[in-house]
Amino acid sequence: MSTKKNLLIFISLQTYLRNWIDAGAFSELHNKYNILYVIPEYDWDPREIENYGIQNYKVIKQATWRKFLFRRILLVTMVKYSKRSMAFRIKIANFSSVMKLIHTVVSWDIFYQIFLSLCKFILGRWKGLDQVFNDFKPDLVIAPSLAADSFTIDFTHTANKNRIKSLILINSWDNLVSKGVMPIQPTYVGLWGKQAWDQAVRVQRIAERKLMILGVPRFERYFSKDTSSISIHEVNNIPPDKKIILYPATSLPFDDIQALTTLDNEISTNPMFRDYVILFRAHPEMLPRVEEKNVLDAGLKNVYIDSQTAKFYFSRFENTSGSYESTINSTSLDYYPALLKSIVGMVCPATTLSLEGLINGKPCVMICYNDGKNHYLSPDQIAKFENVQEILGLVGVFPCYEKGILLDNFRKMMELSTDPVISEKIKEATLAIVYVDELPYASRLSRFVEKVI
Repeated sequence: MSTKKNLLIFISLQTYLRNWIDAGAFSELHNKYNILYVIPEYDWDPREIENYGIQNYKVIKQATWRKFLFRRILLVTMVKYSKRSMAFRIKIANFSSVMKLIHTVVSWDIFYQIFLSLCKFILGRWKGLDQVFNDFKPDLVIAPSLAADSFTIDFTHTANKNRIKSLILINSWDNLVSKGVMPIQPTYVGLWGKQAWDQAVRVQRIAERKLMILGVPRFERYFSKDTSSISIHEVNNIPPDKKIILYPATSLPFDDIQALTTLDNEISTNPMFRDYVILFRAHPEMLPRVEEKNVLDAGLKNVYIDSQTAKFYFSRFENTSGSYESTINSTSLDYYPALLKSIVGMVCPATTLSLEGLINGKPCVMICYNDGKNHYLSPDQIAKFENVQEILGLVGVFPCYEKGILLDNFRKMMELSTDPVISEKIKEATLAIVYVDELPYASRLSRFVEKVI
């Protein structure tokens, strides 16, 4: 009888509990391998993992100075490789002049290699993780990741030092183009789809032999033939005869009320849209907005607030600190398929949920203009990010670069919202971004692990 091999799964951020564990990404691995979860102390209670049926885990510490230094390395890579990504250049523009000068000097070839070598020498191995490696002796370490973050670099550096194979699973749509370049690469990288493959090669300069397209576990429900028992109309108190247009807010600052007011007035005055309402969905991690007003106080007649994130949204107006805890793990993955199958279309700045709507064949007016008040990573800037640029030209997507054309694009989008042929074309176009086949994600991941372990 063969002995089971050991897999270590590294969960650094709270959102990975929902996006990976709850999504079932590792379910088949549990049947084949001895698995230990490792969690670094951060801004969430690691005991939350027990809510997902995980008891076999260890908590380790990462020194604050290590986190700080690794983050500095990432900023330096953003400057050094700025020509590779428009997203890098946009973020660098937000640096102070002193910060930009320091990181530019360090990014010069003559200093960069010295800087990186010194960092590796000074930092050494992550002691807490190194001890776990020595005790558990994993054959492979797996980590959901933002690609370029302090945990990922430290984790990869220590795995490489121990000659342990590592597999990084990209968590978010923009990770490969907007966070910096991985200065220390893992053995393998698991990707969303072809778009991410191209970004990994072009921006991150990762060799193709290290790459594997696996898909996105939390999106698997969109491709299932199972129907949800959730009634979006009922849970949001929307009359059953009304058709729903979704307005999902982005996490980044934007005056949503401005756009919602324009749309609400159109629905109230245009007989063509008397049967429609707007469902405003607050982002579970949305940042403060300049002069932000509660949707309920805006006098909007045709706008409902999505009940799943309503509590978080309202709490933001009671909390005057300007700091809000993420509630993303309280947003059940089962809700999303029901939500996106119940709508006719979307209006919103670029956000992952807009991509998810397209996966479900829903047309979208993509807001790509600055609201005149919120200037940090505003929609006009995010629209230039490489991952977003590639969807602005897709069928069913209507980029809106000026406030004045919002209604024109809205009307065009609504004309397509009932066309089943267009819906199928939209779905087909997104397959280059999110891979899917007849197997569930857990099986694709399991097969890849079996191949490389």
